Amino acid sequence: MNKSNALDVNWLKENHKSILYSGFGFIQIKISDRHRLHFYTRKLPPLIHDEDIHNHRYGFRSTLVKGRVSQRIYQIVPGTDGIIDQQNGSESVQHDSQPVLCSAKIMSTSFYSPGSSYFIEHDIFHRVSLESETAITMIKRTEPKKDFFDVFRHRGSPKIDPLSKQIDDQTLWKTVAEIIDRGHHN
Repeated sequence: MNKSNALDVNWLKENHKSILYSGFGFIQIKISDRHRLHFYTRKLPPLIHDEDIHNHRYGFRSTLVKGRVSQRIYQIVPGTDGIIDQQNGSESVQHDSQPVLCSAKIMSTSFYSPGSSYFIEHDIFHRVSLESETAITMIKRTEPKKDFFDVFRHRGSPKIDPLSKQIDDQTLWKTVAEIIDRGHHN
């Protein structure tokens, strides 16, 4: 997968495995088990204002194709501001872990523009934010390193499943096409 594929809605439709909306404010197109694209937009309503601080089951490289995003890196430290809870992206998969009381300390903030990229290991806590009206990132992930990822939530914040809001494929593809088209005119 390359930048020209990411900007070709017909290629994406012909080569994708799935398309879904994440309540963190982006559309995810899965091309293969290791390759994904994220189409960030302010057009679709996020379920929460900021994505939760989290790590991943795998490491990945993210390359910005269009727009601007920021990434904040956090260290989890002793404290009582929030909890860490394990998830796997599916509410149907249960685990025995109990939430852990802790705090999150911001370590760094980085800003990314088209052509820039970063690699993040599976155990690093981060949060990505949209810094422009739209953005497109290409993700190449490693093999999973663990069964669950960890999510930090401030105490009193509800646990939100970012995949709980269903948006029909036709609307998602229309939005992807608009993001791509807008990118050709910026």
